[in-house]
Amino acid sequence: MVEGKWELIGQMNRRKSNLSSTVVNDDIYILGGWSDEPEAGILDLVERFDTTTRECHIVRPLTFPASATCACTLKDRNLVKKYIRPLPIGYVQNTGEFDD
Repeated sequence: MVEGKWELIGQMNRRKSNLSSTVVNDDIYILGGWSDEPEAGILDLVERFDTTTRECHIVRPLTFPASATCACTLKDRNLVKKYIRPLPIGYVQNTGEFDD
């Protein structure tokens, strides 16, 4: 924010909501989330936004897709606390549909 105005400083790799984020060593980590893009749904994506270069890089996938989570940093270590309900039985990842 400069002089009370928002400034676009970079782009994430994928449009999403319900993500969690935290700062580790001046980088912003973006974890999981939900995307309405085709074939997306609940995401297992971890991205790192480099505040120096203002570029967003894919780090690696989470061990499970997660949305509406909470993340925090403790002594420069990223800890993710899962505050979501488990996926319903029969839910098919990336489709938003249920298997019969």
